[in-house]
Amino acid sequence: MSGIKFIRGDELLKGKVNHKVDTVKEIILKKGVVPNLLQLAKVKFIKGDKIEKHFHESIYEIFYVISGELLLIENNESTRAASGDTFVISPKQYHSLEILQSTELIYFNLEEKTWNDDFRI
Repeated sequence: MSGIKFIRGDELLKGKVNHKVDTVKEIILKKGVVPNLLQLAKVKFIKGDKIEKHFHESIYEIFYVISGELLLIENNESTRAASGDTFVISPKQYHSLEILQSTELIYFNLEEKTWNDDFRI
């Protein structure tokens, strides 16, 4: 399988969530495996967890909610996200998360140069 990268579940790397130091994520794909993909990861948050307000200079963040419920906060407006929802955060967009119940997410980060200006949200 020279053209296929296969990663077994027991080979997943563990790492700290950048904005929540006591929460551990499973890194499914790390930087360098797929061009312009910085990371594909899965994380479980517990009710009450919060990710502080922050932004990324040149990174898109894409989240898929596997289970649970959270608030996505941008510009002091809250949007509730639950199982099956997906949201995309553009570069330079301040955002934070508040976990309303135990929540499992898959998320990935892409460098901005992978997107063209026609897609920008």
